[in-house]
Amino acid sequence: ELYPKLILSNISGHSGSVVKGQSVDFVSFELQNHDFGGNFAIDISGLTFRLRSTPQVAASEIFSFASLVSDSRTLNAIDLSDSAIVFSTTDTIRMEASAQVPFTLTLGIRPDVAIRDFSVGFGANLVQAVIIENGLATEQVNAISIHGEAADWQGDPTMILEPNFTASLSSYPNPFSPQTGTTIGYYLPTASDLEIRIFTLLGELVWTKTISSAEPLGTAGLHTGSNALSWNATNDLGREIRSGVYICLVRNLTSGEEAKFKIAVVK
Repeated sequence: ELYPKLILSNISGHSGSVVKGQSVDFVSFELQNHDFGGNFAIDISGLTFRLRSTPQVAASEIFSFASLVSDSRTLNAIDLSDSAIVFSTTDTIRMEASAQVPFTLTLGIRPDVAIRDFSVGFGANLVQAVIIENGLATEQVNAISIHGEAADWQGDPTMILEPNFTASLSSYPNPFSPQTGTTIGYYLPTASDLEIRIFTLLGELVWTKTISSAEPLGTAGLHTGSNALSWNATNDLGREIRSGVYICLVRNLTSGEEAKFKIAVVK
């Protein structure tokens, strides 16, 4: 009789930067006991995520905690001492035939973290699990994709920002093409009115954007990834600008702070 497969699907990773002291849902995914016959359960006893950073450090130097939520159960990491985030269950997570279980990995960024970026992923050893036949553990099973490939995923590099407005300003990607556009990210301690202006190196105004504290982009918190301001290299007339280096000036009209940085457009 054919044993079931443990299918990994619906992987969704965090996009953008994080702020020191912030907690963030970093990746979510689903596991399914793909058992056509309905005769076998799968017991999960642990999960392991890999960490990459520059320089490479132990997970405990980046994260104050790591938790994994599965349905109504929350697991806390038992080991952050190496370049891995390890979870182990006191009671195994049993997946009956055809059961599908969602998981979300939440990471707490240390306020005193010293490195600038990291990424989290997983490989074939993501899940420690066994197949249950007639109430007994028979053999180990690894998570695979719906196409039968071994589990292998690595999140995008995540920048770690200071929890203040000027130090958090960034753009990604940079350089960028008009086809992809770029995002301007920032952290707001409080809801704020903003003004963003982009100039040529000669000081000619190219593009202006004002944001009210009542708008989503003006609310308190981190604005990065899909929550950041987008710009597609057009001017105030909606025309695509030339390739080159530009100056982005961002003003917090509420706090009086301002900062500028360079953005490069390539075609």
